[in-house]
Amino acid sequence: MKKSFVSILLSIVMVVSVTGTAFADCELTETGIGLANESESQYGDDNTYSFKTGKYCYQSDDVAIKLPLSSKNEIVLSTLDCKDIGIGLPNEVNGEAIPEGKNAIAYGKSGDNNITAVQVLEDAESVGETIRFISTLKNKKAFESQSFSFRLADGYRIVSESTWSKIVKESVEEYGDYYILNEKNEIVNVIEAPRAYDANGIEIKTTYKLKDNVLSIVFDSNNNCIFPVTTICASHPRITKQFDLKKTAVKKVINRIEADIEDAENYTSNMGYYVVNAVTGTVLGGFGLAADAVTTWIIKPTHIKKLRARKTLYNNKYKNMSSTDKLRVKAVLRWQHHGSNDGTYVISSETLTIL
Repeated sequence: MKKSFVSILLSIVMVVSVTGTAFADCELTETGIGLANESESQYGDDNTYSFKTGKYCYQSDDVAIKLPLSSKNEIVLSTLDCKDIGIGLPNEVNGEAIPEGKNAIAYGKSGDNNITAVQVLEDAESVGETIRFISTLKNKKAFESQSFSFRLADGYRIVSESTWSKIVKESVEEYGDYYILNEKNEIVNVIEAPRAYDANGIEIKTTYKLKDNVLSIVFDSNNNCIFPVTTICASHPRITKQFDLKKTAVKKVINRIEADIEDAENYTSNMGYYVVNAVTGTVLGGFGLAADAVTTWIIKPTHIKKLRARKTLYNNKYKNMSSTDKLRVKAVLRWQHHGSNDGTYVISSETLTIL
């Protein structure tokens, strides 16, 4: 199931093979190691890295992630159809990269105030990659400087969910996430809301504070936490994928668009998204997803006219296809929060484009 969508390219240069217990060489707390294992269980740990030109590189068909040898240099995230994004680790993190297992790099050494592990993981349906940051904060100084700086291309910016709601003029359920937008105000990266736990495993209330493309984790000032504190947050890039659809798969897309039109017509409110869960084994079987995977389709009721035009376009293509023909399409998927500590990549029928 995990490899049906994303194939890891390991031919960059030399594949580094790492064995042993993950995070054995850095001082993550038991809570941090538990969260790392939970992430691997939720997202999968099939990724591995190669070493190239002084960086640890994760490469798939759609995403390239480069982790630096030193904590003082930035992580570079590259995706199709999006400009590069640089992510700087907190200032209190000081150290060289330590490979931890096959899909994580830790920064910091024994006795440091802040030790941060960076995981690169596939989402549960192998649709996209996520970068997860798990930190051990030893004292109040590290506690008060847990910030991530972002290098963005011209026209790109970071906004809160409430700001995004004003931009699209629709209500948005808020979880504390922040979005990176491109020059067209499209979401190209979702920065997942942070979590934190003290030494006893008690959750600490956290939020983000944004200033000059720097996201700082703000902790509840009324919390008398016991150190060390563990924090976890994540970056989920937008994914662009191309598929060659057989005629039977094109028919399923048409059926999906027809269902979207019906749902949109029955949904008269212009506030918010109308969300429909569909089993991809039925709807997107031609895309190569596992039959038991679930994808969320997001439908804007104001786009019924566009949906009808899309249906006509696919119908015309379908009529002219033979049983052996294939139709190449492009889809844009982004990560969306679905509840407490839970989210998946979603696809909209409106983002499915014939190439």
